[in-house]
Amino acid sequence: MAFIRDLFTGELKEVEHGAGGRQILYRSPQPTNRVKRYANPWDQGKDHVCRPLSLLPELATPERIEAENAAARHHGTGAYYTPDGMCHLPTRGARSREMARERSDGSRRQDNDGCYGDYCGR
Repeated sequence: MAFIRDLFTGELKEVEHGAGGRQILYRSPQPTNRVKRYANPWDQGKDHVCRPLSLLPELATPERIEAENAAARHHGTGAYYTPDGMCHLPTRGARSREMARERSDGSRRQDNDGCYGDYCGR
């Protein structure tokens, strides 16, 4: 015997095996012990590291990192800098706001690898 679902009522009906219809009644869920892989850095998981906004290693002093973090908090961009000088961004909006923020030396950043619709500087 097999079961098919009625197209109009949604009820399961018992039919003979050769009567057609779907033969899969229940599919077991996927195993939950897999490691999740994030292909898109903006979806979920760790914050995206933006290389164009990161500081050069020789310029990544504790004072400079504290100043950049304070400026990012003051302007409300949502970005933060780690002690190694890398700029971490939780969303694409945070990236846009951080790219548009004027730096302490009066310069602005430019990213030539931005996507369609992203603010890339200048």
